[in-house]
Amino acid sequence: MAINYKKTYETLSYEEGIEFRDLTIDVIQEVYPHYSIKPFEPQSPDVIFVTNQEDNVRIQFPLRDLYTRFSQTARTRTDLKDTILKDYAHVFKKIDDVEYFQNLSDPEWAEARDSVQPRLTKIEDLPGELELFVNFPFGEGVVTALIIYNSDEDMISWVRKEMLEKWGVTIEELYKKAIDNLADISEGMELVGKGKPHDYLWNETGRDYSASVILLGGMRYLIAQTIGSPYRFCVPSNFVIYSWAELEDENFQIEMKAMMEREHSRLPGRLSTNIYEVDEKGQIKQVKDQPKNPTTEYFRNN
Repeated sequence: MAINYKKTYETLSYEEGIEFRDLTIDVIQEVYPHYSIKPFEPQSPDVIFVTNQEDNVRIQFPLRDLYTRFSQTARTRTDLKDTILKDYAHVFKKIDDVEYFQNLSDPEWAEARDSVQPRLTKIEDLPGELELFVNFPFGEGVVTALIIYNSDEDMISWVRKEMLEKWGVTIEELYKKAIDNLADISEGMELVGKGKPHDYLWNETGRDYSASVILLGGMRYLIAQTIGSPYRFCVPSNFVIYSWAELEDENFQIEMKAMMEREHSRLPGRLSTNIYEVDEKGQIKQVKDQPKNPTTEYFRNN
């Protein structure tokens, strides 16, 4: 059956989901003919397994983000192949590297200190129990976790609590260094805006750390200087942050909440639909009592 790519991944029918899964398996097999690609479960449209020839390295490959990226192209078979090669080649190339997986070890602090960074992360996206990882509360379902970014491999690893003792650094020292590193890599990140009657800002060019820049006091100050204070923000995806003010205009707040839910549905790397407020002192709190959105075909109430 034909897939309606105007739909978000969550609104695909079961048959459309299976169709996209099977198309993806077929294209990955064409790109990587020496791999074995199978559904995670025969009746599940959401996840596939990719395995090397020796069947001793296997990765799970969820399909939502691939669908979201692919649906923004012309949606030809060639576009799907190009999306896989452009955005996921670094994942697939590791499957043949058995020694890479066998020899994974924690880096020394001297190796990790300039690569550790904070990341806003859905708790469910952590590769294990929350208690295993260095993290700080941020909002409902979201924490600030710490990662080590390997630029040579374009891969990340998560900082676990057991690493702190090995490194001999305090959690305060670790977090400060991570924030400093994020400030360095995000320097020059530009925000664009929509003007009156309702101002809001966002980053037009996104990286996987873009949402996390709200952790930087300098970024919060820059936003306040641009649109006023207090203001609200949302991070619907790891790749984008939206901020806006005019808190007394309830209709505008409803519109922005609805827009954030639509962005959360359509963007890759989805993070949260939580709305947060930054006060005059730069402190962040989650806004709990939000007006409800009118139900439309584009989004659902929380």
